[in-house]
Amino acid sequence: MKGKDAAVLVGLGAAVAAGVYLATRGVPCACDLSHFYEKLKHLGQMVYTKDNSDLLMEIYNAGQGDYQLTVFHDQMPIGMQCVGPVMPPVRTWQEALAGWEIGVEKIRQICELDNNYAWVSWKCLLEPLVPVGVDGEILSISVL
Repeated sequence: MKGKDAAVLVGLGAAVAAGVYLATRGVPCACDLSHFYEKLKHLGQMVYTKDNSDLLMEIYNAGQGDYQLTVFHDQMPIGMQCVGPVMPPVRTWQEALAGWEIGVEKIRQICELDNNYAWVSWKCLLEPLVPVGVDGEILSISVL
């Protein structure tokens, strides 16, 4: 790798090391991470379970566990990839779970400035829900 591409990689590595989150390459997008942060920060920390999330219900029904997912909209998104004017397809539960296990929730968002869709990545926390009895005793644990 030479020249400009190498310089971009060195610059990207330094920015990530410094805690600066950058948009990934993709279709050009008029919105940046701060646009999506301003759009969703009022949501704060959203908590999802199988009772209010289709993906978590699919995971539960597939026998993969019962989880609580917290998405941190009160923090700046950690990345984005613009994909163009057509809404990308819904992720499978397997794709969603793989991201959640490493602390990343991807949400399809539209940039109102140019009508392009983007996958916006937010920090998240996936926690298994353990059934607990009235006296605090753990009723059962399933190991995946």
